Amino acid sequence: MSSYVKILSAALGIPLMVGLIWPGVSCGSNHGMDAERGGAAGSGVSAELVAAGVWNGEHVILEVKEGGATVEFDCAHGFIKQPVSLDKAGRFNVRGAFAFEQGGAVTPGGAGGERPARYAGRVEGRRMTLTVTLTDNNQVVDTFTLTRGGEYQVTKCL
Repeated sequence: MSSYVKILSAALGIPLMVGLIWPGVSCGSNHGMDAERGGAAGSGVSAELVAAGVWNGEHVILEVKEGGATVEFDCAHGFIKQPVSLDKAGRFNVRGAFAFEQGGAVTPGGAGGERPARYAGRVEGRRMTLTVTLTDNNQVVDTFTLTRGGEYQVTKCL
């Protein structure tokens, strides 16, 4: 065996042995993930998630959980039934549902029917921008600014 081959096999064997001795060490490790944006150190999840908890804004409350989120608006509500993943720039774009509400009795065919919606936006630290779009007619419902743990409340239709 030539000396070049011996040096090469020794060089390639060292990282392999380090990985066997310290199994927590790996290429692409996410140990430094920003917990404020929802990532969990050492979770093995490739995409960061929006931080779980309550995000509040004027006329909106978003409660993010592990597998999705619920949203309450002044006269509407919605949900997301998938994890809300962030790209490297802190943006998200997920599908869900949205339903308008109205005060008093609801007549057949009136408000309350769920419609497909897109929840898109960006998270920067404890601040989020959220745009809700109905996907069946591409109507933008509104854009909101939320703060994680903020003090806003919604006023439901009576």
